Amino acid sequence: MTYNLRNDNVFNVQCIKTSSPSSQNSTSGWQDLEGSDITYNCTGNPSKVIYEYNFCYKYLSTYFIGDFKLIQYNTTSNAWEDVNNSSFINDGMKGSSSYPSGYKSFSFTLDSWSGNKQLKLQWKNNIGSVTGHRIKIYQTGGTVVSSYTRACHLIMYSIE
Repeated sequence: MTYNLRNDNVFNVQCIKTSSPSSQNSTSGWQDLEGSDITYNCTGNPSKVIYEYNFCYKYLSTYFIGDFKLIQYNTTSNAWEDVNNSSFINDGMKGSSSYPSGYKSFSFTLDSWSGNKQLKLQWKNNIGSVTGHRIKIYQTGGTVVSSYTRACHLIMYSIE
C-alpha cells in the first residue's frame, strides 16, 4: 500500500535528537541504540504509525554485517518483545579504497494502537563491528580529515 505524505494527513509528530551522544560499539548480543527509545501516544485513529531512526556509524573491522530490530514493551508481561516483521539485515564493506562510515535511516510502518506504547531499536553484529554515533570525514584520496560524534534523530508520526 502507498501513502502520500501531505500536511493534511500527517499528525501527532514527535521528534527526539540526542544532544551529546556517546560512541557505541556493536557487540554480538542485542543492545539498545542510544536515542531510539520513545513512548508514543497513538491518538486520532491513524491508519499507520511511522517510526524512523537516523544515525551514523564507522567500521571498526574489515566489514560489518549486523541485525537491527524494533522492540516494544509489553505492559501485561512486563517484558520487551519483538515488533512483528521488524527485523532486517544491514551490511557494508570496507576496503583500501572505500570510505568506512555511513549514515543510516531505519523506517518501520506500524499498525495503529490505542494509548501509549514504548518502542526502541536494537542492533548486534554478526561479522565485524562498527562504532555507532561516530563519523569520519575523508578527503578524496582517503585521508581522514576529522572524526567526531554525531547526534542521532528519532521521529514518529501518524498517517490518516
